[in-house]
Amino acid sequence: MTARGNFRQQVRAYVSQIEGTEAEIAELNTDKSETYKSAKEAGLDVAALRNVIAYRRKCAKHGAATVENAEEKLTEYLNLLDDGTRSATRVHAHEKPEMPTATAGIAIQDRPAPAKLLAQEPIEGSGGMQDRSSESIPPPLTDDNGHLIEDIPASLRRVA
Repeated sequence: MTARGNFRQQVRAYVSQIEGTEAEIAELNTDKSETYKSAKEAGLDVAALRNVIAYRRKCAKHGAATVENAEEKLTEYLNLLDDGTRSATRVHAHEKPEMPTATAGIAIQDRPAPAKLLAQEPIEGSGGMQDRSSESIPPPLTDDNGHLIEDIPASLRRVA
């Protein structure tokens, strides 16, 4: 048999094996889908069940301590992004995060204005703003990503 014929047989064998594996995966996915449907019919929260499965998979792969540490960091980062208004739960892509309100402890007007806005003053009679950012207010101290350094907890700061 020629080298080209041998190569052709190898390609066919691999393609056949991959197609068989894909058929098995499709069958297993159908079984999994039916199991989730049964769980839903039994009154279980399928989204929570999927989260439990994902959590156990991560723990098996990386270890429970590593996963818990990553989850703590995730919560800490999300709280930073939301000015600490987020609860300790995750928000999924299809869910809308809650917006901060006065009842959540932070009123919108209580947040500090960006330095650029503080450095502007009204221009008399024009209704516009005059930029005075280069005059007296120094720029805020930020990291490489533009985040205010005083807003970043020490445990999350990068050591250079």
